[in-house]
Amino acid sequence: MTIGGLVSRFRQDMAKHFEKSILPYTQDQLFELVADVERYPEFVPCWLDASVHRRDGDIVLVEQVLNIAAVRHRFVSKAVLLRPVSVQVTSSDGPFRHLDIRWHIEPQSSNGCTLMLSTDFQLRSGMLQTLLSGFFRGETWRLLKVFENRAHKLYGHTR
Repeated sequence: MTIGGLVSRFRQDMAKHFEKSILPYTQDQLFELVADVERYPEFVPCWLDASVHRRDGDIVLVEQVLNIAAVRHRFVSKAVLLRPVSVQVTSSDGPFRHLDIRWHIEPQSSNGCTLMLSTDFQLRSGMLQTLLSGFFRGETWRLLKVFENRAHKLYGHTR
């Protein structure tokens, strides 16, 4: 493998992140929270706008605007909703060569569910990708915490 290939592979691996948390809410409650993309700008700091362009069954096309590194980035994403288990958001528009955000909600034998978030992305700009990979690693954890806080606000601290 060439040096360029190794650097490219390193950038790709740095862009994959996974976090999870056990929350005292039902699978339906967490699914509704995650699937309501249009409300993200109300509680997710970097989301400036999210507008649904089309709904076709369990597939939703959404135009979004994010503030990344003090620059506004507009892109269209596709959300596939598999009620009440998962939401997958993908895009190859705007700043993203590819974006794959996966939410998975798994009931626990005790009260509550495990909410899992994985992110995988590659930006069109290799330099920006390298600069922001560490930032996004922390952002996956922070994004999960933002959704936890939103669940607490909407549903209270227990079922």
